[in-house]
Amino acid sequence: MFQRFTLASNNTPILSLIVSLVLASATSVAAVAEELLSRSPERGGIGYELEQLQLQDETFSKRGKRARGGLLSKLDERLSIIVTDRASTSAITFSEVMGKLADDMRVDRLTLFRRWWDTAGMIPGTSDEERAPATDEERERERERATNVFCNSETDVETDLSTMNGFPYLCPREEKDQAGVDPFDNEVCPPCPNKDACPPCPNMNGYTAIAFSNRFDLADKHRGAHCGEFRIVFAKNSGLKQKDAPKRPPTENRNLIIFEALVPNPDPRADPPDKDGPFARLAGCRPIVEFWLSLSNTEMTTSERGKALHDFFLNGLPKDSIAKGLPKDDIGPIVNTRHYAGGPASGQIRTNQFMEGSWTLREFKTYGGSIVPATVKSNPGNALFWSTASEDPRSRELEYYLVSQDALENIRGITSQKDAAGERSVFTFAFALTTAGLDHLNSFDSMASLESQGDVVEAVKKCRERSGEMPCPLEERIDIELDKAGSPLDANNIIRRIRTQTCAGCHHYSNGDEELGVDCPEGWPNTLCKGQSGIWPGTLGEPGGFNHVSENEPGESGNDKDVFDLAGLEITPATLRDIRSKRMSHLSYMGADGNDSRYKISDTLKFVLMPPRFENMVLYLNSFDAP
Repeated sequence: MFQRFTLASNNTPILSLIVSLVLASATSVAAVAEELLSRSPERGGIGYELEQLQLQDETFSKRGKRARGGLLSKLDERLSIIVTDRASTSAITFSEVMGKLADDMRVDRLTLFRRWWDTAGMIPGTSDEERAPATDEERERERERATNVFCNSETDVETDLSTMNGFPYLCPREEKDQAGVDPFDNEVCPPCPNKDACPPCPNMNGYTAIAFSNRFDLADKHRGAHCGEFRIVFAKNSGLKQKDAPKRPPTENRNLIIFEALVPNPDPRADPPDKDGPFARLAGCRPIVEFWLSLSNTEMTTSERGKALHDFFLNGLPKDSIAKGLPKDDIGPIVNTRHYAGGPASGQIRTNQFMEGSWTLREFKTYGGSIVPATVKSNPGNALFWSTASEDPRSRELEYYLVSQDALENIRGITSQKDAAGERSVFTFAFALTTAGLDHLNSFDSMASLESQGDVVEAVKKCRERSGEMPCPLEERIDIELDKAGSPLDANNIIRRIRTQTCAGCHHYSNGDEELGVDCPEGWPNTLCKGQSGIWPGTLGEPGGFNHVSENEPGESGNDKDVFDLAGLEITPATLRDIRSKRMSHLSYMGADGNDSRYKISDTLKFVLMPPRFENMVLYLNSFDAP
């Protein structure tokens, strides 16, 4: 009996959800808005809260104290927030990560890997291209697959577009072939002394780590339940830039996997440095954040930094390893199957899949002894933007959600209609469909190569076409609410902001978008400004952009290790905001140490995503004395 996907219930009306959240938690409406963003994969948690507080609360914005001593004044985000230098990332292997998860699940790592990628193929016997098992080994493999999940497990439909959660789902895909290979044998690629002529990898089916990412900014402010996410990005070896490799389209035989561990607060009852401050419930996360700060030590070699990150992810942090009492007890391995189980209390595994002409982004979770597909959070099915309520009742639910006060204020980038200071900021707006009561609005595919299925702006255009080129009913509802609030934005701005927060939008469709209704921040290059308006930066890869960290473009290198020095500054949200423009124009330090090279990061990361993460980390650590 083949497994079927476990789907969220589609019986929770959005208005009832919001009411139930308020009643159940006895919190304010503002807290409900944060609840809706509490598990946003990119913008939510403490980082989002701080970004809005900086602009909207003058008292908070001026609170602070002088920069503490030690490494904090020299915090380098390319060492402590996103690490992409080859010497560091090569310290961890795909087989180690998969082996740790397999041990947690009490299965063999190759079995786990094959179960995972069987989800891209069809149930045995339902594909015309499939041949019957011819050997004892193949027949045994067929018996092992009997309980696996497959891409048509939900509908048993023989088509390229099956249905998952009521939305199209590409099935089968070329990634299914990974279920028949061994990525772990001879997986390590040789060193790359010349980034433009790397020796070929012995196993093109293996995976190489290209980035470590610190996402403390996603930490849970209201309950203090978790410390955010800590991520490892792997790229399939066949996509790495290699000497004499055959030329191929940029969307062929590439696959990127991001293990995004949501780490519980190891000491949720720890005494906060400021009982009334935004970090009051996150003091227990301090050992983890201090660990990431320690990576900015310029006396640490790239290899030593890689070893520290390897041990952090696979072994955790031993008691007193940062300083006496930090942590006060051992913190277990970050790579743990419980940290990738999906839902509001765990992280996920996401993929950026290019192994065939059609490109898609997907989300997975650990489940039993497998890794199985999950809905792609904050990626509403495109059909909901143009379907009528009679065609799909969920379209009305999405409409109610988008015009609800909490959701619309989040997309506008404000916390109250009384104060719209951040409404034209590129750093403050957010959109999320992450709670259980909203999950039935999400698709299982964020299709970046099919505009009709992956681009919400195109979906709204289709709605207009069906309305006889008149404004879409959803747009009319949004404009009515914006007019009531006296907002300078219109429905087009709102839809385009939503697109930036979807996987396909953030990686591709939003590149170069000039219609977000945002001002161009000081410090941005002229190429990202059109008059006073900001342009959403691009991602890496041609044509049109694909990645935030690229495994196959020329890397970043250089000898400039200078970083912006915070020593002597009064560390407040206001001062950090004031120096943001200077820091963003000071990005030359993003080269690598010595002659080492780094995997390249996108302008979206540099100019939109990184500045708030840096400021969030500085504000948090400066609320403690140096260890």
